[in-house]
Amino acid sequence: MSAKVMESLKSGVVIDDKKVILSGLDVSGNKVMLKIHEGRKHVVRRLFEQLGFFVKRLVRIKISSLDLGDLKPGKWRYLTDVELRRLLPKRL
Repeated sequence: MSAKVMESLKSGVVIDDKKVILSGLDVSGNKVMLKIHEGRKHVVRRLFEQLGFFVKRLVRIKISSLDLGDLKPGKWRYLTDVELRRLLPKRL
């Protein structure tokens, strides 16, 4: 990935009149791991499309405090009590 593309990712890319800012970026060969704090529709695919790249495969490995771990594609598991408490809003 070129230095210009890396700089664009670090400084933010505008999609639908709103700048997408990454809070983490790691590039290894043709794999890119990024961390964002917004969930707009197809934001990752659109971000890379804007920069001239096609996303062949996209894997979400973490949502909030939930980590995918070694869970295989198409499989699921029950959340632990601790995970549920972290996701639920705090009571007043």
